[in-house]
Amino acid sequence: MEKKNVLTINLSLQKIDINPVSEKMIENYMGGEGVGTRLIWDMVPAKADPFGPDNAIVFTSAPLNGTIFPAGSRGTVVFKSPETGTISMSNMGGSWGARMRMAGYEAIAINGKSDRPVYIMVDDDKVEIRDSAHLWGKDIPTIQKILEKEVKDQKIEVISIGPAGENLVRLASVANHTRFAGKGGGGAVMGSKNLKAIVIRTRRKIDVSDAEALKAVSKEVTQTMSEAPPIQMLKKGSSASYNQAVFEAQDFGYKHFQEAGWTDEKLYMDNICEKLQEGSKACYACPIGCGVTYRIKEGEFKGDEFGGPMAEAYWNWGWKCGITDVNAIAKVSELCNKNGVCVNSASELAAWIMECQEKKLITTEDAGGLDLTWGDGTGCVKMMEMMICRKGFGDVLAEGVKRASEKMGKGTEEYAFHVKGMELDGDEWRQNKASALTAATSERGATVVRPWGFPIDMGLLFTEVTGLTEKPDANSEKGIAKWYKPYKEFTVVSNCVGICLYPALFNIPDIHQTLRGFTAVTGQRIDIAEYLKIGERTICTQRAFNAREGFDRKDDTLPKRILTEPIKGGKFDGRRINDLDSMLDEYYEESGFDKKTGWPTREKLEAIELKDIADELYPANQ
Repeated sequence: MEKKNVLTINLSLQKIDINPVSEKMIENYMGGEGVGTRLIWDMVPAKADPFGPDNAIVFTSAPLNGTIFPAGSRGTVVFKSPETGTISMSNMGGSWGARMRMAGYEAIAINGKSDRPVYIMVDDDKVEIRDSAHLWGKDIPTIQKILEKEVKDQKIEVISIGPAGENLVRLASVANHTRFAGKGGGGAVMGSKNLKAIVIRTRRKIDVSDAEALKAVSKEVTQTMSEAPPIQMLKKGSSASYNQAVFEAQDFGYKHFQEAGWTDEKLYMDNICEKLQEGSKACYACPIGCGVTYRIKEGEFKGDEFGGPMAEAYWNWGWKCGITDVNAIAKVSELCNKNGVCVNSASELAAWIMECQEKKLITTEDAGGLDLTWGDGTGCVKMMEMMICRKGFGDVLAEGVKRASEKMGKGTEEYAFHVKGMELDGDEWRQNKASALTAATSERGATVVRPWGFPIDMGLLFTEVTGLTEKPDANSEKGIAKWYKPYKEFTVVSNCVGICLYPALFNIPDIHQTLRGFTAVTGQRIDIAEYLKIGERTICTQRAFNAREGFDRKDDTLPKRILTEPIKGGKFDGRRINDLDSMLDEYYEESGFDKKTGWPTREKLEAIELKDIADELYPANQ
């Protein structure tokens, strides 16, 4: 079986340690997001400055990474967020998780702060901290090219940040080629440590327990993918293929959730493919290849080929900001991807400016010359250029929408839509009450897919996980928790095993196929209940981390407009959130969380074998 080590690097001390991961850690958390979560709990002291040396950033591989199991390429980046102050985790595809696992590493955990720009070279068992002064200031595609020449190997995997991370833009992302860990500001954490990149080179392969069984289940999953219409749509136009279906099923928050029922066919797949698409790239061992490459072929933004944008970019910049020019959305995405900024979170800054300028709360002078109106793609490109460099008003925007609105004042705070400091995406949260519960209670702040209500809306019930036998009413606020809790655990444990959520949202692979793949790789057998418990344990550890930081029930909420105003227009006109408090009560009770604090109770933590966390969260003398 493959080696399982944790590579720990203290950049302040320039100290490198390689130690076996404990069997208890693997048993409790499996890998990926779970192992990363536990390492952050153990490594980061309470109230640590996210930009200080005490914060850590952990890169984790997962059991299916580096194998032939389809869509098993996902690894996770975990850290304390400079944007929210919560624990944050962001999932990323590509091949980095595969190569990292082949090299023998369950996780690469980095704390401290270098006194100069550096990158880390991982060459199987040989690990070095190297100077990166020549890389500082370079964008992400350029870094890849320089490092390939420097180490004389085009097969290396590079995890890196762009200028936004160097400039401590709080919504800066981490990149692997054209794949991104976007949410939470992991790129800024790397920048704060003067860490430009991690390079992974390996000559090893994964040693699996039962190669024939793995081949059989992988062939089965691949065949299912080849016959499934949603997967073929994903293959044709990436996740943007679903723009029309998601609009029709759930709607989006047009003009910053002021209106609904608006759409434009220019934001649908056929136009996007015609105007932009060049080709596609696949993550490791994935038959789908949803990583589209685009080129802006005409107009003021005409330029080079680049990766992205994915569906959420259109939902956020298209519907939420009213931009119908897909070339402009692509240019914004290109700037974000090259320079390392979360393209989805950045859209909230644009929508906030648009609405505040519409309401005369922010002047053109206040905004450093920006005068953004709904649909102004060119203005948004200028805004992104300012934010990436922290130039003028861009220095305010680089703090994220919560801090930017607090700095501006004058009532602009009411239109800064975030949860726990993380910007709210453009999904119409009031339409699907399970999705609203996700946004309110997510441990990292506002989020879509932890879990996402859309598959349930489409009739994919995941019965063996949720217990549902018929599609629930998306507008119902009662009875959600009973199926929502295990569905969330399923989503999180998928990140622990390494499954990509794009096909998994359509129950491909199904839970039995995933567990067969896990057993074929590791030799370990677990049932569905224990699999979901790993997700539960991960969620409770994340919630305990936030509790230790001072977060509680009051932080599980939504922006004022989403809580108090109905949807205006479209087929869901009038739908609203009636009683979030009762939804929270029900969810907390089902989850074993204290209704007053939202914290996991001592009894819950002990029941899932987290007594050490319980003892820290609930000291005996208090």
